[in-house]
Amino acid sequence: MEKRKTPVRGGLFFNNNSYSVCADTKADVTLIDMQTATIRAYPKIKAWFQTHSVWIVLTLTLTYALIFIVFAIWKYINFHYDALDLAIYNQVFWNTAHGKLFGLTIHPHSYLGDHIELTLLLFAPFYTIFQHPITLLIIQTLWIASAAIPLFWIAQKILNKLWALLFTAAYLANAFIHNINTFEFHMLPLALPLLFILYWAYEKKNFRIYLLAIILLIFTREDIALVTFFFGFLPLLEKKQKRWWLMPMILSALWFPIALKITTLASGYEQYKFAYYYGWLGTTPQAIIQTFFTEPTKVLSYVFQVGNTFFLITILLAFALLPLFKMKYLIPTIPILAQFLLLGKGSGSIILETHYLTLIIPWFFISIIHVVKEWQMQPKPSQMWPIKRWVLQKLRSEPSIAIPIIITIFIYTFFTMSPLPSAAQTFVREIRNPNPKKAIQDDLLKNIRPTDVVVSSYNTLTHLSSRNTVYSLHYLWTGKKQLSDEPYWINTPVDTLYYDSENFLEYYFHWKKNAGFENFFDQGDNRMRAFLSEQKLVPSTVIDDIIVFRRAENAQADEISVKNNKRSVEPQNIYTLYQNIPKMKKTVDRKLSDEITLLGWNRLNQAHRLPYKTISRSLIWRVEKTPENTPFLRLQVRNPKKQILYQKFYALGYGVLPPTEWKQGDIIATNYWFVIPENFIQSGNIVTINLENFESGTFTLDGLRSANITEMKTKPTGPAVPIARF
Repeated sequence: MEKRKTPVRGGLFFNNNSYSVCADTKADVTLIDMQTATIRAYPKIKAWFQTHSVWIVLTLTLTYALIFIVFAIWKYINFHYDALDLAIYNQVFWNTAHGKLFGLTIHPHSYLGDHIELTLLLFAPFYTIFQHPITLLIIQTLWIASAAIPLFWIAQKILNKLWALLFTAAYLANAFIHNINTFEFHMLPLALPLLFILYWAYEKKNFRIYLLAIILLIFTREDIALVTFFFGFLPLLEKKQKRWWLMPMILSALWFPIALKITTLASGYEQYKFAYYYGWLGTTPQAIIQTFFTEPTKVLSYVFQVGNTFFLITILLAFALLPLFKMKYLIPTIPILAQFLLLGKGSGSIILETHYLTLIIPWFFISIIHVVKEWQMQPKPSQMWPIKRWVLQKLRSEPSIAIPIIITIFIYTFFTMSPLPSAAQTFVREIRNPNPKKAIQDDLLKNIRPTDVVVSSYNTLTHLSSRNTVYSLHYLWTGKKQLSDEPYWINTPVDTLYYDSENFLEYYFHWKKNAGFENFFDQGDNRMRAFLSEQKLVPSTVIDDIIVFRRAENAQADEISVKNNKRSVEPQNIYTLYQNIPKMKKTVDRKLSDEITLLGWNRLNQAHRLPYKTISRSLIWRVEKTPENTPFLRLQVRNPKKQILYQKFYALGYGVLPPTEWKQGDIIATNYWFVIPENFIQSGNIVTINLENFESGTFTLDGLRSANITEMKTKPTGPAVPIARF
């Protein structure tokens, strides 16, 4: 009896191991020939991938590592690591390498007061070889990349080598993994390979590696103990031997309270430092439990606020909702999701763009692996939910539609949420229009001695963190310790204060526009002036929006590169108060706002004679009345057609003496050495200034996962005045 041929969409028929075609018209023959050739070649292609799977995984992993190491180095040398964490870790590693275990001065306590991350000591010997922030960035990238290998092992055991290769590629191309890698440095991403190893050892029934993974995980950070504890429910549900679920639960339950006690004592706070985020629930465990039962509406309003809803929908859609079809493997994520959803101000995009998803992503991949396994096994429909049954049936019956949809989702997520597209755009833009600020900062940092006690702005804190004592200027500005109402002050004698007044704009959006934190901004300049006076710090070098303050006796020691030569820099004033109107090179006498009149300007001495084009101006103002809002100075370069080629905002008085401190009738000169990028210095171009008020803006992470002001909208308060023409 002749075997029946089973038709396949597109005119192809399978008959055991042979193929035949059925063409409706002659026009179909070429297409069918191509389809037939592809199908016949598939076993060979599959065999090649399976034979070379190990080399493919290693190649993908090393390619990923190379890309992100280069990206990290580029980001570092261009001063884009400005969110504090890399600076903190680098100082901790530097002090540890020099015998001060977990030593830290950026926060006024040992690093153990932030987190209990004992695995940090395992990496200290590697850091000792090359004591630099780049070392940490390379270590982090290699660890994140290495997680692809145990993921491959898991997928290979549960599925096959071909699927394992697909999951490896999906992991390395995942936008959230890229964000974890790009946003600063943390010890937490060490959990990525360890979590995969934990589950691989569980699947392989290798209890020794399983136990070692648990120990390394809970020592990586204190809250990982919550994940390993909840992981214990998985072998319990799968009815494994007691040791498989008892060991993670017992070790986690023992270590977690011990770790919290250690970090609380080390911080000097009355409770676990990061419990501050959950203060709305209560200040004690009893009060928190009581809130859940007595105020359920309040709890639900926090859990389901807009930011949290956005976070949940985004991360689930990014994985095509597939993890929901094997929710058993999401049990370890419960405590981490609870942390995010109970945050007082919601989670939103910050969690998606930083390292916080580290403890969630592995379980999403593991869950999807089991979804694929179930899809292949075709279990009885009665064993599934109706929605799950419908989705899996569609995946089986319409793979040519379902699979492209899933692939499209992954590609869309990459281009919308990965930092790589933004990095490529920024790289091209900076090649076309080089920012002179990088070269300026490189020059200024060379003059700060390794032994100096330094206070620094955000973007140079990382570069100055390889030293015994360094402080972050923003804590001095707020006058408060991190996550605390306790006062903050620096009593140690300071040699250098590096102040990028661009931070004043960031402070404005971070605190002035953030309800409840206005005092951080309003009183910050008073604290700044008091500190400068107490420490006897004076401006040593002023370039564009950067001021380097040094002790009065050392203020003439700075040197700036002038091509290949060096010359000393005289101390400079950043503002001057006059009793009467001084003589002026150019008289303007125009009101740039209702409160402030620009009387005119004088040229300043080019004391620093930099290899950059500077426009030095002493802008002389008369205060008609003290401004209620903080106006900012906008400088623009326009071409003869009045098109804006370049613009930049500056803080009036550099934020050290902002306009809100000016008194009615005051005559004030603010001194600037504006740096203009060379490609905008062309004959006929004109430089103008005007005052603007900020109407809106957000201090958040940009495409490079650096802290920056986005969505900024301003409103002019008066006319623009020319101050130079090329």
